[in-house]
Amino acid sequence: MARTSNAVMKRRKMLVLSHLERLAESGRLPCLSYGNLGQSLELSNGQVRRICKLLQKEGALKVTPRYLKNGAQLENAYRLTSFGKQKLMDWRVRETPQQ
Repeated sequence: MARTSNAVMKRRKMLVLSHLERLAESGRLPCLSYGNLGQSLELSNGQVRRICKLLQKEGALKVTPRYLKNGAQLENAYRLTSFGKQKLMDWRVRETPQQ
């Protein structure tokens, strides 16, 4: 299997952060499965899982697993950290074409 380039991974991480930020604008914590998140961004479950793990390790994203009282797992809850918000803002500034 070919290794994904650093540039592609960075872009995917920013797309995930950006998407979660948009979902959080309603004031509620976004709760999605890896499958639903991947479907929204046209990424596989494995790609989304890997990206979320990397973002957590970097301190940009907090992922909280949720469970019913009977132990059944619900969708994860996602929260951008202040570091994640800053990282996303910095990326947007760099990606915005200068006039």
